[in-house]
Amino acid sequence: MAISETVISEFDLRSISIRLGDKEETWRTIYASRALQVFLADIQVNDPPTRWEADLTPKEQLYELFRVFITGETLRTDNQFHIMRPTDDAVWELKTPDLRIFGWFIAKDQFAGIFGDWADRIKEHGLYAGYRDEITRRRLECGADDTCCVWETEENAVISIRNR
Repeated sequence: MAISETVISEFDLRSISIRLGDKEETWRTIYASRALQVFLADIQVNDPPTRWEADLTPKEQLYELFRVFITGETLRTDNQFHIMRPTDDAVWELKTPDLRIFGWFIAKDQFAGIFGDWADRIKEHGLYAGYRDEITRRRLECGADDTCCVWETEENAVISIRNR
């Protein structure tokens, strides 16, 4: 399913690309809104330390999450991604130990990331519902609910696994 120009314009969506290994190829696509692009650029440029004593820095965590997603490897439910509750909103979360990315699936294997934030900040201030509700509201306003949103809530409805 193609992304409508209205949705691209409303969220200023851009495809995220990363350097892949010689034998790796693109299987899925992640789009980032302008707000998410700014958040990711800050992580990329400043390379902050982990806030959860993870083995990888937040920059390394993002790279690994994006690599796994983009190359079609198996994503670990709850550790790397899951649907947010209530599930009727069809808002999903990609996650690392330190970071959260909120958005929805435009089509199978196509994720539109709208907001990113630090896991500890979200938990401390109870921001999960606010991110979910803002995505739901803005998606409805620009018509994405009708033109490009996967409403199924099962993992296999939104991602496929590349055969090895």
